[in-house]
Amino acid sequence: MNEHTKADENLTAEAPAGDRPSSENAQSAAALLDVSSADRGLAGTTVQVGRRLGLVVFGLIMVALFAGLSPHAFFTQGTAITIITAEAVPMMLALAVTITLRLHDLDVSFAAVMILTAVIAAELLTSHHVSLPVAIIVALAVGLGVGLINGFMVVILKLSSFIATLGTMSVAEGLALAVSRSQILTGLPKALTSTMQDGPGGVPLGAIIGWGLLVILWLIFEYTPFGRYLLFIGGNRKAAELLGLPVRRVRIAAYAMTGLLFAAAGLVLAGMLGSVDPTSDATFLLSPLAAAFLGTTVFQLGRFNAWGTGVAIYVLAIISTGLQILGASAWVGDVFQGGALIIAIALSRVLGKNSEVDLKL
Repeated sequence: MNEHTKADENLTAEAPAGDRPSSENAQSAAALLDVSSADRGLAGTTVQVGRRLGLVVFGLIMVALFAGLSPHAFFTQGTAITIITAEAVPMMLALAVTITLRLHDLDVSFAAVMILTAVIAAELLTSHHVSLPVAIIVALAVGLGVGLINGFMVVILKLSSFIATLGTMSVAEGLALAVSRSQILTGLPKALTSTMQDGPGGVPLGAIIGWGLLVILWLIFEYTPFGRYLLFIGGNRKAAELLGLPVRRVRIAAYAMTGLLFAAAGLVLAGMLGSVDPTSDATFLLSPLAAAFLGTTVFQLGRFNAWGTGVAIYVLAIISTGLQILGASAWVGDVFQGGALIIAIALSRVLGKNSEVDLKL
């Protein structure tokens, strides 16, 4: 016997004889209550789904809007390939940054480290004529080393993640200028450029590498102890230490992994462009951070996640490309990037409604 039936019987027993509701009326009232509860449950589920997929829907709306305003220029295969190609490196950086953000640490050295490793690889290939495998290994080793240094400063020396990596960013920028002699490095071997620029259906290998990284990080975040440790340590570091989790090792490993991925992004950048500009790190500074924070508003609300970051990077790219096609002035791009970062952080706090995006700077 359910609660509605019990309530009907009590109501019938307590009411005067002339005022007692009929059995049919009582059943009708109960049915209405059931329908009302179901409606509220359905409405709540719809709201939750809407919140989790809102960014996806917004992205589709932007596609429809720009396609309607400029169908022959925007809604084409060429534009799609251009967006995919242009966002290959920012996606890799955004995904790498997501690793330390899950720890609630902020590593701002990503763009400078990427350019430094790209410059080192390009210098080895063009000036010292080393083999491509050796240049790749050296670049990855440099990225790994920088990541370990960042981890040592933040975890062992207990420096602020923002301040420590800000210093690393400045050092990396200076070293990139020194190694390149403040010149754009060109003449990279075709073994690197052709490999990164070619791919099935016109999609370059660099973009495919970015998609592969997205899937790998998603699997790590969701299905490995390391991924769960990142989330738990970021949520409550002291509690994680009390439970005996290897907090220091996990945090240092996260920084080492991000450094390695920054270097990988540098190699992809060098191969896709065929040259390396030692002063171009500022170009890649805002969009990865904006995408990482905006990604917390989709799929897993208030939580840095791989799929959310991937969707966010393309939504931002769609808007930026659409504005360019419509003839927006050059300064609009800078305003949009900065505004997107601010809005992304605000939305991650408002829609998430929890503290998982609060950074321990």
